[in-house]
Amino acid sequence: MDWFKIALPIFFLCFCFFYKNGNTDNIISLEISYPKGFLETNIPLNCDDISRMNISLKVDTLLTESKVLLEIEDQMKKLKELKQDNLQSICDIRMECNVKYANGSIVRLCLGRRNCILKNNIRMEVNDTLIYLIRKYSGYYCYFTKGDLIYFDEIKQFGVPNEYKDLSLKSDSNGIPIPPPIPK
Repeated sequence: MDWFKIALPIFFLCFCFFYKNGNTDNIISLEISYPKGFLETNIPLNCDDISRMNISLKVDTLLTESKVLLEIEDQMKKLKELKQDNLQSICDIRMECNVKYANGSIVRLCLGRRNCILKNNIRMEVNDTLIYLIRKYSGYYCYFTKGDLIYFDEIKQFGVPNEYKDLSLKSDSNGIPIPPPIPK
């Protein structure tokens, strides 16, 4: 019986420690890669194409702020597999995300045109909220003109983020692209 008196408080302390420090399945970081602005291609891109893209053509972002990650995690929990064709090639991917969890697991999330979502190469139902959060916090919208943003379904629903700054490529009078200003 003495072991029970000792073990019970230890068990209680361990329980409180793990409960207080949160679930080990929580997202701890989100690595995001995407091309700058509109990228016209003859064939649809897959998730691997984004990671192989020339570094000067894409943006790499790391999200670690817990409030942001919790918002994204809540939406990821709502993802449901699309019961139709789950071929990656029809998605025309424009964003690759590596979602890292506290338990060491990694989920690969790929976002495409028309708000297509692939989770570990399986097609998911559209979740405009998740897409908006990832694009907003990664700065994705900034590489499009304000006029171009009307083509994003989720912008129609949630509006242009307050943090939006136009970093899209401009052209000079000869049609030569002018690089975007360096973000501050």
